[in-house]
Amino acid sequence: MVAGMFHIPAGVTMTIEPGTILAFKQHMGFYVEGTLVARGTAQQPILMTGQEKIRGFWFGVNFHNSDNYKNILEYVTIEYGGSDPPAFGIPANLSLTTNTTVGSRVSINNCTLRESAGLGLNCCIQAVLP
Repeated sequence: MVAGMFHIPAGVTMTIEPGTILAFKQHMGFYVEGTLVARGTAQQPILMTGQEKIRGFWFGVNFHNSDNYKNILEYVTIEYGGSDPPAFGIPANLSLTTNTTVGSRVSINNCTLRESAGLGLNCCIQAVLP
């Protein structure tokens, strides 16, 4: 069980092993500014879910200003995310957001995004003023 907001700061890489189940408490989630490698397999997928099976129970996963080609989600299911406060006001299981010219990127392969309070995938660029 994940009891707090999980932050991966810039310059830090976190790897989630195949078969891992992360059950988040209410309004908690992942905030990725560094690198997240979550590479499951068909036989041992990774599950990110809410502690309770209620749409919007937890925040979800947000890649923010994380422009790293090493970010990967493979054989990952993200479900029951999208709680308040959602990334940039849009509830979603998975968000790619930026407020700089850097951007965010992640490779997504064989993944399932389901039972969100809003969107499955949100890609949002906040205005960058000179």
